[in-house]
Amino acid sequence: MKLWKLLPPKAPLYTLILMALFITGLAASIYLQYLDWMVCSGQAYDSFCNVTNSINCTTVAASRYAKFLGLPLSLYGMEYFLAGLLIMLLSAFRIWRFKEWEPVILVMTGMSILIFALLLYISLAKIKAVCLVCGIVHLVNISTFIAILFKNKFKVKQLLSRGFQDGTSFFQTSIKPTVSLGLVTLFLIAQFFIFPILSDAENHSNEAIFEKSFWKGFYVDGNALGKKTAPIIIQEFTDFQCPFCAKAHSQLMQLLPKYAGKVRLKHYDYPLDHNCNPTIKKAFHPYACQAAYYARCALRQNKYWQMEKEIFANNKRLENNDLLYYAQKAGLDLEKLKKCLQDKSIKDEVVQDIEIGRRHNLRGTPTYIINGKEKVVGYIPNQEWENLFNDILNK
Repeated sequence: MKLWKLLPPKAPLYTLILMALFITGLAASIYLQYLDWMVCSGQAYDSFCNVTNSINCTTVAASRYAKFLGLPLSLYGMEYFLAGLLIMLLSAFRIWRFKEWEPVILVMTGMSILIFALLLYISLAKIKAVCLVCGIVHLVNISTFIAILFKNKFKVKQLLSRGFQDGTSFFQTSIKPTVSLGLVTLFLIAQFFIFPILSDAENHSNEAIFEKSFWKGFYVDGNALGKKTAPIIIQEFTDFQCPFCAKAHSQLMQLLPKYAGKVRLKHYDYPLDHNCNPTIKKAFHPYACQAAYYARCALRQNKYWQMEKEIFANNKRLENNDLLYYAQKAGLDLEKLKKCLQDKSIKDEVVQDIEIGRRHNLRGTPTYIINGKEKVVGYIPNQEWENLFNDILNK
């Protein structure tokens, strides 16, 4: 049996068109969620919607404005479109007791258009880049809003009033008030407390670790910890804007004291951005290169590890003003820092690290090269590190 024959006789094609729009919005939100994961994982990823520096989905996804209450905006988008589809489907099949679903959807899309206006301002004024896939999401909402108004002869006040009434009356008439209150409470607790804690728990633990001067007690040799004669030499290729790099680095810092005198860890810059990394063709981590430059200048003032701590602990905020603030906290001479940042040799040093990484066929960060041979990619459990170290030491 064909789907539109199952739907009520009132404008079935119109209903299917709106459902198709919301499915499109859901698909776009799923892609944005995938992009958020790729950005956070530190894997180099060339999104099809990275057209220019100013039309760049990755730049938007990497900004601090891409999350709200600890969760990516794309997750809210997925929930929103799923809710809209459920309202349309269950109302159309008379499973739910909404008198009409159109006013409810109109209220939802109307509110989303207001949010779109705010996000557009943030993109243009703050991020200075726009996201084409995000535009598809907002176009779906605008199109749905206009389509419902057009079909109902632009009776805006009546539709909005009915939408709010139907939305609230559902919880009053369809299910018991105590049950509806409990469901709403559970949803709010999960959405705004549990999900953000699970999503950001690693970042909170990183911040706590980076509050400690973990390099103290180690033999410090510039941007390396440990002596060159150590039996285990680790080359750590990281990107300061990569959340997994911060997580993996903080984990390794906790483990190294157990192998004091046996491990040397040296930092290598491998920013995943086209501004300094020739292997990256478009913007990906837009602040990673400049963060590397700041760390290099801190090295020249013998404050590398102090600056690295500040950058990794706050790697969601890496604009120039943020980095200057971290430099001040790290005890750098700001005048010397500003002069250093103008020195071309700073970028050359970062590019030299990238070239070393290219010779090791790096595909993402963090990547660790052990004794010039064995490669460890990404975050691995402590036990795997210990097994690796013990195998080398027992040879």
